[in-house]
Amino acid sequence: QAALDLCSGLDAKDRIDYIQKGAGHYGVFSGSKWRKEIQPRLAAFILERFDPAEERDALKNHGLKVVSAA
Repeated sequence: QAALDLCSGLDAKDRIDYIQKGAGHYGVFSGSKWRKEIQPRLAAFILERFDPAEERDALKNHGLKVVSAA
């Protein structure tokens, strides 16, 4: 919640406050709560906002390029 205050450049649609019941500080990023509840929400959040063309342009502007994984 405090991190959202620090990220003043984020649009309102990109500000999500989610608290997972039963997960402590460590459990947020490990274990069954992470696998079953948190990671799928995070992945969906990222995929909903990911624009491949925008990503390529951003990388190109920094002298980088997209390389496909084998």
